[in-house]
Amino acid sequence: MATVTTQRLRGRPAHPSGPTFLTYTPNGRKLITAGSNNAIRVYTTGSDGEPTNIDDCQENNTALAAS
Repeated sequence: MATVTTQRLRGRPAHPSGPTFLTYTPNGRKLITAGSNNAIRVYTTGSDGEPTNIDDCQENNTALAAS
C-alpha cells in the first residue's frame, strides 16, 4: 500500500487589513507584496522560509512592478 504525504500550509499574514498589492518577478522566483503598513515583503517562491522585509518605505504604496 502506498504512503501518502500531505503538506500542510500555514497562514502567514504579510500585512494588516487593508489593500495589499503583489507581483511576481519576471522569472517567477520571487513574490513581492506591499501593504498599507508601508512594508514590502519579498518571498522566495516554493520556500517556506521567512520573507525579506523592506520596512523603510517613505510613502503609501499603491502599486508594484518587478523587472
